[in-house]
Amino acid sequence: MNAGYPVLVYRQERDVAIIAAGVLAAMRVRISDAVLMGDLTDFLKAAECRVRKVGETTLDVAMPRAPSPEQAQREIDIYLKTWQAMHPGSYARIVSEGGADLPA
Repeated sequence: MNAGYPVLVYRQERDVAIIAAGVLAAMRVRISDAVLMGDLTDFLKAAECRVRKVGETTLDVAMPRAPSPEQAQREIDIYLKTWQAMHPGSYARIVSEGGADLPA
């Protein structure tokens, strides 16, 4: 076990979450249709992302449990692709780094 990563163990031996101390990389995400903003926000929160609306079609999204900013970006990108597959004709893309002061 790495000292930099506290490990939470739940009901069974298999249920382990690694939480990186002090890592919170936010990604700025743009969505094609403002009407779908609530749906995307709910989807990302269900995936344990922190989400903050910063514009009509723009969100800052962070993945607090990712052990590195690179891993956070990979996970957020996968969630966005999954969401897009559920909403044909719409898109949600990482466009830049976002602000780091997201709500807990």
